[in-house]
Amino acid sequence: MLTIYDLDENTVKLKSRCPAIMQKMYDVFTELPLVNVKHAVDIAGEFSDMVILVMRGIFKAYYNDKFIRFYKMGDIITSPFSFENGPVKILSEMASDVKMFTSSEFISAVNATAEKRDAWFEYSKIQQQLLFGICGALINNDEPYDINLKTFNPGEQIIKEGEFPDCLYEMIDGDAIVTAKGKEIGRINKAEIFGEVSFLTGMNRTASVTANSTCLVQCIEGEHFQAITRQRPAMVKKMAQTIAIRLADVNDKLVNGKKVI
Repeated sequence: MLTIYDLDENTVKLKSRCPAIMQKMYDVFTELPLVNVKHAVDIAGEFSDMVILVMRGIFKAYYNDKFIRFYKMGDIITSPFSFENGPVKILSEMASDVKMFTSSEFISAVNATAEKRDAWFEYSKIQQQLLFGICGALINNDEPYDINLKTFNPGEQIIKEGEFPDCLYEMIDGDAIVTAKGKEIGRINKAEIFGEVSFLTGMNRTASVTANSTCLVQCIEGEHFQAITRQRPAMVKKMAQTIAIRLADVNDKLVNGKKVI
């Protein structure tokens, strides 16, 4: 799976502008009722020609069964065309809550003020550029594999010290605290890889990782790791940099006579 962090710097900057733009449009959804979407429902087919605000949950978008992106709480999903039985699917990863307009109702609502109209125009333009960027990066990818996204609430353990390492992790959103023998030794922030040393060596986990905020995490199982090394060179480079930085930190502590946990 490609994430926004594998794309070029300009694309990443585009994505970072979206939350502030979406904030200007949220109030048009205020009076709408919550709609519960069951697990594995294709909203591109089920709710075609709708504009959807994700209130809770995760949705994964596929094109010809190849994963292209995901949507999480606060994201606005547009399905301006009917995709029923077509190449595009947007599947709920879990039971989720949304609010939705028909496209025509939404356009009328945002056209009520110049600020909302301009925000929607800018947001739509950015989403189109992001889609082109992701699709371009996917052209030479291998066969698709499933993506395992998990949400952890504050206080929930993502990794438990001493357990067998069956996954490598990537922090898509949120931050977490790293502890060893009950002592805090570090933090995991958005876009960082973690759990890589135990995963690569096969040794039991030497530290625990606990969600400090609501965390969206990609869990990469061993069976998919080889495919990822081919499909996501940026992630592999980032993982190598992380290991090198941690090794340099250990060497520094040894040289300076500090305790290494």
